[in-house]
Amino acid sequence: GFFEQHGLQNMRIDGRTVYLYRRVTVKPKDGDHAPTVEALRRNGYGDLLRYNYQTMASLVRESDEDPDASLPPEIMDTLEVGEVFTIRSRKS
Repeated sequence: GFFEQHGLQNMRIDGRTVYLYRRVTVKPKDGDHAPTVEALRRNGYGDLLRYNYQTMASLVRESDEDPDASLPPEIMDTLEVGEVFTIRSRKS
């Protein structure tokens, strides 16, 4: 997109800061929760068994930002991860 092509994180237009917002989405592969639950248990994330997918999305996003916080491949292999980008603005 435009922001990536020009190496921008944001830009000012008419007194507003325009920026690209990234939302990570997560859902179980093929709609099957069981492999994700088992992978969480086996990898020490049993406390997340009452998780919701917003929590999982946060963990995936943190994994992207900090390689030391990455989730084990066994868990990631049970998830479908997507990204939704939207353009947002705020007063400068």
